[in-house]
Amino acid sequence: PPPPPRVRADRRQRRSVLCTQSTSSDHIPSPLMAYVGVADHDTSPLLGAVGDSDVCPSSAAVTPTLASTTPPTITGRLLDIVRSSVFRVVLFGQLVSLLTCGTGVTSQLLYSDYNIAVPTFQSFLNYALLAVVYVTLLCKRSGTQHLIEVIRNRGLIYLFVSACDVEANFTVVKAFQYTTVTSIQLLDCFSIPCVMLLSWRVLAAKYTGVHLLAVFICLGGLGVLVWADAHTSRNGHEDAPDKLLGDVLCLVGALLYAISNVAQELSVKKFDTVEFLAMLGMGGTLINGVQFAVLEGHKVASTDWGSRPLALLFGYTACLFALYSLVPFLLQRSSATMLNLSLLTSDVYSLLFGLFLFHYKFSGLYFVGFAMVLIGLVVYNRGAPEVASRQPAPPEQTSTVAINSGGLAAPGIHQ
Repeated sequence: PPPPPRVRADRRQRRSVLCTQSTSSDHIPSPLMAYVGVADHDTSPLLGAVGDSDVCPSSAAVTPTLASTTPPTITGRLLDIVRSSVFRVVLFGQLVSLLTCGTGVTSQLLYSDYNIAVPTFQSFLNYALLAVVYVTLLCKRSGTQHLIEVIRNRGLIYLFVSACDVEANFTVVKAFQYTTVTSIQLLDCFSIPCVMLLSWRVLAAKYTGVHLLAVFICLGGLGVLVWADAHTSRNGHEDAPDKLLGDVLCLVGALLYAISNVAQELSVKKFDTVEFLAMLGMGGTLINGVQFAVLEGHKVASTDWGSRPLALLFGYTACLFALYSLVPFLLQRSSATMLNLSLLTSDVYSLLFGLFLFHYKFSGLYFVGFAMVLIGLVVYNRGAPEVASRQPAPPEQTSTVAINSGGLAAPGIHQ
């Protein structure tokens, strides 16, 4: 039966409005034409039977045009790559690697030019600066996110993570006194399988064959870098006094770095960056301060601090503070495994600085290793491992304030 007059009037009014719009454009999109019955003059699922007299005259001559199918230019493809999330994560990881290199270069300049080797004191300055900046921000919050509540609920856990971070820095730096740089470069990679295992157990990360392939590519690149080191005599003193002790210290440091990195990833994803850095700064200042007073207090007091050593010390602290502040943003967008893989390239950046500062010998193998590590990073991030989502618990109140290779090892997040 024909529809009631009132329904037909509503349909004609709707078609009239759409026909008016079509006169001011080149064509009506095909889904819209199907809706009003223009693409098919027989039936429409929403309008019912439509005759030729119901279709506006101007629509008969309308022919939909296809979107341009011209192939993208090289510039367009490069822009797509730059805008991709994979490119941003890899670039961010290399910025963190550069900062790690900066801590290593400034430490080596302090040691080679002024015979100043006080890594515990250098780390103490970083922890103290973290505490001053981020504890201040945490104190401005309210509810369960306030400093007192965080200490009450998670203080002991953060103290344990701070101890792991402090002692990881100390053991790796200490290893340089007993073993070779080549051994440390290789054994320090023990943190990568440790991070993957801890991420699997703690964060429920799901790895695939692609991720394992990417890790092997990155480690292969590291092997090329170490081979280049060995053949350019960059490591210098290969007659290690107690290589076994140094290797054990390096392995212990790598494990502690893995615990610290995974704990940081869990914290920044479940809670936030300010909380983690504030608690790490407080715990690190306390633990590292005691260690510094016992081991290096007399040495720091008797050191002749001129303007250039102070400038190098300031540069080291600035690099390390920026490193600790930027790493959480990388962890939010990727993972602790990606962080450790990214830091493998710091050896190449150290070489580039060392060519001018320490007169290192150049080898084309460095760029081969660097390229292999970057390829591995891209492969790894093309399919980032799934991590079980852990949303932070809602606060009681919502009124919160927004806010080295070579020479001495660079104390800080895994090198």
